[in-house]
Amino acid sequence: MRRFRDEPARTLFAGLVAHVMAPLGGFATGAIGLVFALAAHARGWPVARGGSQSISDALAAHLLDLGGSVHTDYEVKRLDDLPPARAYVFDTSPTALARIAGFGDHYAGYRYGPGVFKIDYALDGPVPWTAKEARAAGTVQIGADRAEIGRALRAASREGRAPDKPFLITVQPSVVDPTRAPAGKHVFWAYGHVPHGWTGDLTDAVERQLERFAPGFRDRVLARATAGPPELAARNANYVGGDIASGAVSGLQLLLRPKPTLFPYTTPTRPSSSAPRRPRRAPVCTACRGTTRRRPSGSD
Repeated sequence: MRRFRDEPARTLFAGLVAHVMAPLGGFATGAIGLVFALAAHARGWPVARGGSQSISDALAAHLLDLGGSVHTDYEVKRLDDLPPARAYVFDTSPTALARIAGFGDHYAGYRYGPGVFKIDYALDGPVPWTAKEARAAGTVQIGADRAEIGRALRAASREGRAPDKPFLITVQPSVVDPTRAPAGKHVFWAYGHVPHGWTGDLTDAVERQLERFAPGFRDRVLARATAGPPELAARNANYVGGDIASGAVSGLQLLLRPKPTLFPYTTPTRPSSSAPRRPRRAPVCTACRGTTRRRPSGSD
């Protein structure tokens, strides 16, 4: 950020880096901010027509066309719950994989980061942004300047408290996809960073921040649904402590996860009653979203 000459550019880039959910000066976080900037450079960040469920539906339909099958509404608690296969691919957090596969404390050193507090809104009209550019944007980052964004990130990730002026990532999909809401109405969501496992209510702080940049926002709220770290973790077991990145993005864990080794995706041999065997490299992927249930329609 030091290479940018003016504050608006630094603020914009600080908001991009803030998606990492770590302090702005963290190791290699600027590289991730650049990736976000490149992804939005041409046309902005896209949203799926009809809701993110349509992406899952399209992927499932393609798999079915290839002869595969999809099973939902079933929690896999151990490997014996799965049919025999040469390899398994897990789209779960590392600790969930260890629990399912019986790997014991193999991922005990894996660290989780701060959580988020999310609010979904039904609005009586578009968000009344004072900046006209924001009125046509699918995603709007909320932070007055780089210093304010930095303070919010430090509060959540280092100081163990919810920020007074949270940095917000907001999305207004009905601006670009009118199928998301009835005519004249809009859907909108926002989230801010909070400490890991935080149990408080950030609603007032979020809406005060929105009112700074969109005066009259509260007057347009028809309904809201809130979810802090406990609720997010209950909906998706991979969001441990409300960490939607499913792991702290800091230190070597930024580059080498889930294990700080040259072969981070190596997994132990499945435990058995026989003598211990040497670990093997297995094509097992640990990521951040569970696969046991479909997301409810409209949850994005």
